[in-house]
Amino acid sequence: MKRFVSLFKNRAILITAIITFFLASAIIIIALFMGRQAGNFVIEVESGDSERKLHITENLSDDQYEKRIEVEGLRGVTDTTWNRFESQIESSTAEGGLHVIYDNGSPKKACVYSYTFFVVNDTQQALEIQSTMSYSKVSKNVDKAIRIMTISQGRQQCYQAPDDVETDYGTEYPVTENFLGNGRVYQQVHSTLEPETNMKYSVLIWLEGQDADDNDSILQGTIRFTLQLSVL
Repeated sequence: MKRFVSLFKNRAILITAIITFFLASAIIIIALFMGRQAGNFVIEVESGDSERKLHITENLSDDQYEKRIEVEGLRGVTDTTWNRFESQIESSTAEGGLHVIYDNGSPKKACVYSYTFFVVNDTQQALEIQSTMSYSKVSKNVDKAIRIMTISQGRQQCYQAPDDVETDYGTEYPVTENFLGNGRVYQQVHSTLEPETNMKYSVLIWLEGQDADDNDSILQGTIRFTLQLSVL
């Protein structure tokens, strides 16, 4: 008869294995919790003097304005390109909050992360506003193929990392500016915001399927964006 030897016959080995298991489980739980708490898109208002402060909100009817908003990320996105979702932009940015745009309207192909909020000037002064977007926590080189579009005050602007391979995206593709570099996407100066008024601000993010850097590995990547608003 064959005899089987248990690795846990030795009490010390058994105790060590149990401790290792629980430590590993704790690390996984902590990592998941921290990731969920961190948020994937953060909007914050730079502190200023009491007479020149901005506020942000998803809902203008909400009296409790914010100084910081953390928005959950979008998982399982597919790559896409401009003409496959352009017709859905107006409806996805009509109201505040997070909206998902689907590739050619297919409910199984989430492709664009669309978030809209309002910048509120509830002071008695006209304020000139600057917005600066940066990114961090990049994996799988996802920043190489990502696109960022902003829509505010009737102005639409699009940004990307410089192409490693020169690519013709077609004449209908929006004019795109390169990221500023060193983890910064852009810096915009907006038209003066008059007293007791607000500005709607939309950010759209997608993976560009025509980009030569787009591949299966990138589809599993992650990235975190921070948008900071300040008064000049």
